[in-house]
Amino acid sequence: MYQRTNSVVENYKQLRKDNQYQTPEYGLKTLLTTFTLHDVLLFEMLEEEFGTPKAVELYARLWSKRALYEFKDLKAHFGLKEEDPVDMPTLLKMIKKYFDDFGNPFIIAKQTDDYIEGHAVDCPYTTEVVWNTFPKEKADHFNDSVQIACNHAIFETFLKLAGLDKEWLFGFPAQLCRGAKHCTFTFTKKQSEG
Repeated sequence: MYQRTNSVVENYKQLRKDNQYQTPEYGLKTLLTTFTLHDVLLFEMLEEEFGTPKAVELYARLWSKRALYEFKDLKAHFGLKEEDPVDMPTLLKMIKKYFDDFGNPFIIAKQTDDYIEGHAVDCPYTTEVVWNTFPKEKADHFNDSVQIACNHAIFETFLKLAGLDKEWLFGFPAQLCRGAKHCTFTFTKKQSEG
């Protein structure tokens, strides 16, 4: 008999007793697939309704709003309260966790006082779901339309919430889904005026 738990993890543990195929790995892949399908089809619906430029703008705004909630949880993971400041070393740890949590290893490849370059070396979101679910033309169109906008939305929001947007600029110069070895995320210190 199942007991109400209000916890997807506990519910999944109960379900596994009767359904051995529901391994934690299976559950992670299923949740990622469901999220990705919803995401791609949401963009497609916005594009049908409003055209590509407006759909990209709305989609990026969605990711920016989502980042507001994710940032709060990331801070809590590192023992920070909402009002606590976040410095760049802590933000980098938060970004690593952000990627690692959905199976996308993230490494800091280069770091100086003025420049940080991080690499996401896989992207299950794209490589495992988008490219394996949709026809190539549709998958490529989705990636070409939204990758740059949504990543800028996420990490510019993170910089702003950390109070680092006046000091640092975000860049996204290389994409795994466009043939690079990894996605490249850069943070460049702004030059002081005068």
